[in-house]
Amino acid sequence: MSIIITNQYLTSICELLTSLPLAGAASRARSKVLAMTTLAAQSLVESELELAREHALCDTTGTPQVDGDGHIRFDTPEQAAAFIQARGVLLAERAELSGPSYTTMARTLYEALTTLTQPFSGDKAAAYDHLCDALEAHLATIKSEQEVTGDE
Repeated sequence: MSIIITNQYLTSICELLTSLPLAGAASRARSKVLAMTTLAAQSLVESELELAREHALCDTTGTPQVDGDGHIRFDTPEQAAAFIQARGVLLAERAELSGPSYTTMARTLYEALTTLTQPFSGDKAAAYDHLCDALEAHLATIKSEQEVTGDE
């Protein structure tokens, strides 16, 4: 299974999936997608830290320095701008979620998501929309592949 998620949504999708009150097969599907999303989010954090190391002021251990508000410190405005630009590019990239799955997992999760009655707003609404779009694209790809091969 391979689901494509834009990096900027990874953390919000993890939070959304963790908060959903699902049971049975839907819960199992959620757990598998959550595990894949969590790995991708951890990889994104590592990439962001590497970007910070390249652009920010760092201590003797190579850890980016932060101010009292928790913001990364930069030596010059140009370094801050370069970091912001590089981070924007990173967040716009897409992560491919793949891993152990079963054949009906994406459909089961998609159906559970689209039948939820709880409202979402803010980051959760955006994460919900992006995840549904990604699952729809994945399911369309599977359907197209099945039509080409004649598999059902």
